[in-house]
Amino acid sequence: MICYLDLDNFKPINDRWGHAAGDRVLIEVARRLETCLRESDTVSRIGGDEFVLLLPGIDAGPELNQVLERLLDALNAPLTVNGGTARVSCSLGLALFPHDAEDADTLLRYADQAMYNAKAAGRDRYVRFDSREMQQSNERQSRLQAIVKGLENHEFVLFYQPKVDLRDGSLIGVEALVRWQHPEHGLLPPGEFLGFVIDSDCEIRFWEFVLETAAIKDVNLVLLALSQCRSIGVQVSLDDFGTGYSSLTLFRRLPVDTLKIDQSFVRDMLGDADDRSIVESFVHMARAFKRNVVAEGVETMEHARALLEMGCFQVQGYGIARPTDADALPAWIRGWQQQRAWEALAPAKGGWQAGRA
Repeated sequence: MICYLDLDNFKPINDRWGHAAGDRVLIEVARRLETCLRESDTVSRIGGDEFVLLLPGIDAGPELNQVLERLLDALNAPLTVNGGTARVSCSLGLALFPHDAEDADTLLRYADQAMYNAKAAGRDRYVRFDSREMQQSNERQSRLQAIVKGLENHEFVLFYQPKVDLRDGSLIGVEALVRWQHPEHGLLPPGEFLGFVIDSDCEIRFWEFVLETAAIKDVNLVLLALSQCRSIGVQVSLDDFGTGYSSLTLFRRLPVDTLKIDQSFVRDMLGDADDRSIVESFVHMARAFKRNVVAEGVETMEHARALLEMGCFQVQGYGIARPTDADALPAWIRGWQQQRAWEALAPAKGGWQAGRA
């Protein structure tokens, strides 16, 4: 067993008390490590605040866990530095011979990688190298590199899905949807790449190209940003309402102009009474708050008819138009206006009584 150890919070000690004090802390750390190990074990400082421990004859199991817990506890104990008190902890990465690798260089590299995973998981803990996790990490890195290359080669394109008002068939806007025109795999939908972009180094660059959507994490910060946007005339929609981050609490707090009902409710509402009730309640709520409402997932004219009966007039979905590139939009608009499909949905007498919602 090889264990790669890196001290947490060591830099502040050097910054506060100087490098001489830091050296004394490292000596104390080495002494504590020795007291936790057996005579057959080896500990070596390989540079900075990093140590490598060789623990022969120990397999993964209770004995190893006990040794590692002793190490964590020993290093967590307070340190006296120049009359003051300091604390350090450590992140440990483990690689097991011969299960993970059979040569020393590979074992050390794997243990080092596991140590970084321990730091990413919150520090002051140990993590064993996981070959499946490494494969996933490599695949993610490979996909991210391909995405960056795709951005450089202008492979990402925007498709547009029309939104219409069913009372008069007017086009009220389009939703921009990103696609990847991959040179080998053809046109890829967002599900094939967006998960790799989120929380990656290329996320900001990607969203600068797309300008679409943001998951709301810091509500106060988003509230300020949206208020500033509205002050210059930018309208804001709360997308995917009823799922994930898009909750009633956010709808009440955020200065949004439009509520978009998630397609998962609309798509199944013709055969699911619960979904129909949910959609109807969303429509009434939006109107009560004097907000516009758009229903996504309108796959048939029957969906459109049901929404009209509820008082939801603005819709989008495959039953109206599939996402298409900008060049094809004018032809779709001409065809939609010529078909006049919305007229078959209008009531026989009296016209629409409700105002635009």
